[in-house]
Amino acid sequence: MKRFFIFSAVFLAVFFSSWSQSYSDVYWLARHRLREKFIFPGTGQGEGYAAAALVKDRNALIRYYGDNTTYHGWYLGVLATEYAWLRTQGKPASATAEELFEALAAVQRLDSLAETYFMNSRGAHGQPAVNGFFIRDDVNEEIARQHGWKGRLLSDYELGCSLHPGEKGLRDNEMSQDQAIHLLLGLRLVNHFVEDSLQVQGRYLKEWARQMAVRIIRYIAENRWIIYNPVTGRKVYRGPDARLFSLGFAKTIRKLGGASPRKPVWYSHLAWPWLRTALVPVYFNRVMVMILGVTGNAYGTAATTRRFLCANGRLWKKEIYPLLHEFLEPEFSYRCRCTEKKSLEAMLASADATAFRSYGPYGWNTTNRWLAPAKTFSSYDGFFPDKEVTGLDFMLLHNLYMLKFHSAKPSEIR
Repeated sequence: MKRFFIFSAVFLAVFFSSWSQSYSDVYWLARHRLREKFIFPGTGQGEGYAAAALVKDRNALIRYYGDNTTYHGWYLGVLATEYAWLRTQGKPASATAEELFEALAAVQRLDSLAETYFMNSRGAHGQPAVNGFFIRDDVNEEIARQHGWKGRLLSDYELGCSLHPGEKGLRDNEMSQDQAIHLLLGLRLVNHFVEDSLQVQGRYLKEWARQMAVRIIRYIAENRWIIYNPVTGRKVYRGPDARLFSLGFAKTIRKLGGASPRKPVWYSHLAWPWLRTALVPVYFNRVMVMILGVTGNAYGTAATTRRFLCANGRLWKKEIYPLLHEFLEPEFSYRCRCTEKKSLEAMLASADATAFRSYGPYGWNTTNRWLAPAKTFSSYDGFFPDKEVTGLDFMLLHNLYMLKFHSAKPSEIR
């Protein structure tokens, strides 16, 4: 309850402050709605991460958690940049830090308890282990009811329990290469934007995020860049083969001050000159390549990476990736048209106060604009046409814009 009042005070103070522009008003409305409608707060099972969407299916309202660690990476990024933004404005940031702690605790929990949801060939469940192998979510109907949810629930964890009675965890709930990449983006942003000294409940959040990210990459690398379930001994059901992207993972772990237990495969080096063009047939793979470009400066030098990200940002309407790179690799100065002030303001202004709450073809009414194909993010991204979305894509762009152009204390931005 205390944390709720702190969050509400921050929300009201910033919402009514004189420096807040119209799209910042939309931001705080969306943030308050995210906290109230999409997240079960806390550090227990099913808590600390946002549902991907609230879906209307005929007459039913469904809380949708598909591919949840993908979207959790973006949630972490929003919290990290919000924390940095509030600090530069001299605003209270303790409520954001507490929420960030809960979000990181969710990553820790999905890692430490992942093995317990699977059984080996003898029918024995695995033991808890913090090793970088994680599951996508751990929410079920009982948890949702305890938090007052009265509709239906659709999650990878709950689906597994329903389809396999007596067996915890369908294979769809296993980690995958794409889930790891998006989660790494969020952890990398926490490690970048949070100061070394920030401590919540005995945890230094910056270092905690770094350790999680390093652990995930090391787990992916240890079996020759093929991801296995440590309990079943089988390759994970979806996205097990990380060999092609192994160079991007290796560069990311070096940025985090770690070392990969295995070198990237030889053809990953050969493929990157083509991959970095983002002329990849599958748009979701295209996005993963751009994220690794951001997290690992993976296209070569900072100059080469920025130029490719700028070109791809314009071509594929993925303007956020070169903007993220500007913060993570600030030593290289390069004018990127799609990250200029007027361009970003036009995108932010396109979201009105109903953009994330109403059901309809809004430019921000997709599960995540920065993942969806440019042809569909102006309508919907193929999951459910009638849904209420989190607005995390809008919120991260907003925070980066404010940090770049409306920071009272630029020296505090890392």
